[in-house]
Amino acid sequence: MTRGAHRFRESGEIPIRQVHWRIDAVVALASLSLAAGQFFMHRIMSAYDSGVYFGAATQFVSGHLPYRDFVFVQPPGVLALLSPFAIIGKATSTSFGFELARLFSSVWAAAVAVLVSRLLRPYGRASSLLAGLAVALSPVAAYEMTAVKLEVYCLSLSLLAALWVVTAEQREAPSAARRVRAAGLVIGVAGSVKLWAIFSFIALVVCVWGMGRAQVLRFAGWAAAGFVLVAGPFFLLAPSEFIQQVFIAQLFRRQNALGPVSTLSRLTQMTGLKNTPFAPNTPELLFLCGAVILVVVTALRVGGLGSLSDRFFLGASALTVTALLSSREFYGYYGYFVVPLLVGLVVSSVSRICRSSSMKRHSHRSDSDKPRSSANGPVLVGVACLLLVGAGGFGVVNLTRGLTRPVQISLIDQYVPRGSCAIFDDAIEGVLSNRLVSTNPRCPVIVDAGGMSMVLDGKSPLKSASLEHRWQEDFSRAHFVVLAGTRRLGVPWTPALHSWFADRFHLTIDAGSFLIYQRD
Repeated sequence: MTRGAHRFRESGEIPIRQVHWRIDAVVALASLSLAAGQFFMHRIMSAYDSGVYFGAATQFVSGHLPYRDFVFVQPPGVLALLSPFAIIGKATSTSFGFELARLFSSVWAAAVAVLVSRLLRPYGRASSLLAGLAVALSPVAAYEMTAVKLEVYCLSLSLLAALWVVTAEQREAPSAARRVRAAGLVIGVAGSVKLWAIFSFIALVVCVWGMGRAQVLRFAGWAAAGFVLVAGPFFLLAPSEFIQQVFIAQLFRRQNALGPVSTLSRLTQMTGLKNTPFAPNTPELLFLCGAVILVVVTALRVGGLGSLSDRFFLGASALTVTALLSSREFYGYYGYFVVPLLVGLVVSSVSRICRSSSMKRHSHRSDSDKPRSSANGPVLVGVACLLLVGAGGFGVVNLTRGLTRPVQISLIDQYVPRGSCAIFDDAIEGVLSNRLVSTNPRCPVIVDAGGMSMVLDGKSPLKSASLEHRWQEDFSRAHFVVLAGTRRLGVPWTPALHSWFADRFHLTIDAGSFLIYQRD
């Protein structure tokens, strides 16, 4: 037994490392427990994107190349992450593989909360624990923790890179260099999942800047290597399509299909409470935003930027919030990309304010009487309030009707034969019914109807002649078409296309949440 362990056993104290692991376990358990609640209720939050990403991975492992054989408007990193589950789904059923991928996402969502907790570790156990729980219980996390979406993967990788950069500062030169290289590689892989990792990358470059020019070049070089390692092969196989779909289509993507989203509406949706009775009204929202700004500014005035984690949270939060408020397209689950960063920023800011205040109050005491850590009382109260709002909001988000729609798998299984050529304008139905991949080599491959509209005519997609012609050509090769009710998910239902379709397909069944058509 080591001398340190013997001392801890005699004193009855718990080793710091063991306390840290206990905090990680509590935070992870809170996140996974809430994710389990969604599985028990058989709910799929934000099902459309989940179907797109897992559907793309399924088509990929079935021999269809993204960008060349089917439209995919995101970088290919998510395909690499989901391919193992798509392979399992191919051997069993896509619905089973999809459920495994949802479990995989739950673990990554828990990792996001744990990583935020670890980045707040220098501010004390209470700050670390409550920050992690605030992220785990945030209402907007409900959209990510059991869905198959990009944000949770990109953000967890970005936070891991941040943790390695922050801890590199206290290491010897060789160890610091290794951590900076690893952080660069990971943030590059994060960018290959979602391009919005660029905001965390910029914030981390600022953090690394103080370590010297060599470290900055090392970090940037390995970040480029991480992105090229994943995305490079796909680019080489279809270079023009890759550039068009991943970069140009994203840069010029249209506004939301239902119209522009105001700044106030975006801020409300970022809380994750928009569709609940707890949705803040305008005065409450402005008060909340003002309080966050006041806390951050006050912390900068009294405590400055105390550590690299403070700089990361401030820079990444500012850049991400600006992007969310100015982007052409916005959806509520985008808030998950910034809420963990804002939680880290607010908790670290309050902790610095409390630490500064505590030091002033105790400045007359001797060194032995001074507090060894920051005062955590106000932090406990503040973050506990966030937890109460988060827990209540999470429960309401999960129980509110209309946020997700059930997919009646048995009907698709019954009316669409296995291996037949079926087109889905919402890929999730094809995934859950195990009917997405056809054995017919002439069957068109479609996983993202909205993405097709972005690529073929991003300015006015539902009035595009080229998009209408593309759908007519794809329909002409299909034996079954499954449409997500009357929602316009990218198909330009002009009078001409509607008339053409009605002459060739008849309605087999109206299941409410989807319609099955069969060729005459």
